[in-house]
Amino acid sequence: MRCYDYCNGSIALASYGTYWRVLRRICTVDMVVLKRINEYKSVRRKCVDQMLAWLDEDARNPHPIDVGRFMYLTMLNMVGNLMLSRDLLDPKSKEGREFFEAMNSLLEWAEQPNVFDAFPRLSWLDLQGVRRRMNRDLGAALRIASSFVRERMEDMNKGVVQNRPKDFLDVLIEFEGDGKEELTKLSEHEINIVVLEHHRVGNDRVTLQSKVHGQGSLAIASTNSFLVPRRAVKDTKFMGYDIPKDTQVFVNAWAIGRDSETWDDANSFKPERFSNSKIEFKGQHYELIPFGAGRRISAGLPLASRMLHLIAGSLLHSYDWELEKFTTRESLDVDRVGVSTRKAEPLQAIPKRRAAN
Repeated sequence: MRCYDYCNGSIALASYGTYWRVLRRICTVDMVVLKRINEYKSVRRKCVDQMLAWLDEDARNPHPIDVGRFMYLTMLNMVGNLMLSRDLLDPKSKEGREFFEAMNSLLEWAEQPNVFDAFPRLSWLDLQGVRRRMNRDLGAALRIASSFVRERMEDMNKGVVQNRPKDFLDVLIEFEGDGKEELTKLSEHEINIVVLEHHRVGNDRVTLQSKVHGQGSLAIASTNSFLVPRRAVKDTKFMGYDIPKDTQVFVNAWAIGRDSETWDDANSFKPERFSNSKIEFKGQHYELIPFGAGRRISAGLPLASRMLHLIAGSLLHSYDWELEKFTTRESLDVDRVGVSTRKAEPLQAIPKRRAAN
């Protein structure tokens, strides 16, 4: 993802150095620290209630809906409140649809096999059109993200007093480093990329496959086949292999979660396997690393682990779900997946509100 210099501004993709350390510290201290997440408990509940209201409106005229889209928009608004102190999108808004489609396309183009990965000298040809499509969709998503950033900067310049606690965007804009071991300021473009990246997390992490079963579902249905690419900072020997400096390394978290040497009946969904197990998903146990491990572990883990269960649990508690006409459980494609182990065909289901107890 070199277009718009995204790879250098992204926390996930930027090389380890001053910029990455500063952003990582800001994220873990000012955004996803446990204290701040707990303070936003009522906001999480509000966002989920809002999602249920959207579904109630749709359920008046029963028809199949893309379940993942509603979950993503809910996560988007949750992250929006945490970062920008505002709900970002409504599922019926044109801007919401465009942002959702752009983010989905971005994920697809970013992980699509590209011929120039094997033959770098042919990269200028863009034989598959991946670069052109990436430029188009990343540009669209960045324009929407930048509109929020620019609006906040204009309010600050005008001295508009905000009757709210300081949010993550305030921290990014107001950041001032010493200019020696730290950055002096973050540019508007760098802030745009950080804002976009944090909203992209929802699209990667939210999937109905996770349901409410905790670690068991994370092992069998991790939403990412590979972790964020790593790069060897020095010549390394690992398990008998020589890994030269600057080698790009891909960690297959999906395969690790299904390793038959670690897990009995590895391909079966058995959440009870964790009842008396000390293995957790928070990066300390390498048998299960859906969120990664080490210094590159997902900074959004504390928020994601709370929101996944709240969203999916609310959907299952509030509605009975039916498949489309002429679609049966046997014909439903649950094995074929897309580029990040999401379903290749989005789950379409019909919600029917359960009677109040």
